Amino acid sequence: MPSTQPSNIIHVAWRCDPFADSTVSTGPKPMKNFGSALARSNAVIVDPAPSLKQFGVACQTSSVTTMDAIGGLINYPRLEGLYAYLTQLTNVSLSGCTNLNYAALVGTSPTTSNANACFNDLALAQTNVSVIGANGAMCSDPQRTFFCPSGVVDGGSATARAALANKLWQISFFP
Repeated sequence: MPSTQPSNIIHVAWRCDPFADSTVSTGPKPMKNFGSALARSNAVIVDPAPSLKQFGVACQTSSVTTMDAIGGLINYPRLEGLYAYLTQLTNVSLSGCTNLNYAALVGTSPTTSNANACFNDLALAQTNVSVIGANGAMCSDPQRTFFCPSGVVDGGSATARAALANKLWQISFFP
């Protein structure tokens, strides 16, 4: 049966689970009184997936919103910007992020292995891209910039970082 909804409608839903009572809340503003400060699993669902152009926290100057991991970005083929500044993020995958042209990961705590994997996965995803776009920057940051914490990456991603720089990525390391 054909859908009666117009094709230009974008649905964004937050999914927070599991709740102590095993319920799930899905919708633009899911609500639940957790009753405690335990860690929870959350997901963002965007339909249609190509509608997601940017993802991240609000422009923050302190760790107000924290995250442990960001994954599944391969499911969002038009993602251009990722803003995880000051989130204390420890794990992120940029696998399949062909259109990504901005990433802010300063104030995160990835392992050397995960930080190298970000650059290696991004370079692999952008193998057939000659020059990256310039529409993903968030929070008044410069376009085509990858902000990364200092002292995390090593030679394990040097080739990937050089390849990305050739596509006009500006890779900046901050304390």
